[in-house]
Amino acid sequence: MKNLLLLPLLLLASCAPMAASRSPLAVGDQFLLTGTTRDGQAVSQTVTLRDAGKRDEDGDWSYRADGKTSSSARVTIDTEQDFLVVLEGAELETSLTEGKILGCFAQPSGPGWRSAEGFLLRQTLPELIELAGQVEGKSNLTALQALIKAAGECRVTRK
Repeated sequence: MKNLLLLPLLLLASCAPMAASRSPLAVGDQFLLTGTTRDGQAVSQTVTLRDAGKRDEDGDWSYRADGKTSSSARVTIDTEQDFLVVLEGAELETSLTEGKILGCFAQPSGPGWRSAEGFLLRQTLPELIELAGQVEGKSNLTALQALIKAAGECRVTRK
């Protein structure tokens, strides 16, 4: 009897890795990023996925996307769909040191999410590298405090 009860569980467990390998987003999916930077600047940007995404070594999905210009954005989401990063870097096309990157780090509610709120950064590449240095190797609480100090608020909404 125990074997009969374990069989469905083993079947489900064997299917889990296959289900997780399917891209959670699709070419053409659109996202509206809105928010306010730490210094009070309002932001509104639509991002459209250009590809079917690729998985990285951590299992997260990364997608090229169109933002202000063609291929100027990136979208990254984890397999569980509870962490999302939308980056827009069109300004870097004119200056790597002075152009600003717009980034929303949000927490969706899992598969089927419609919108997610999070932290908004609008900084130059050197400023982001400096922030990453402040956060790297720190405890989660210390890293979160550094991010909160530098960030505004954002919302990503699926269209």
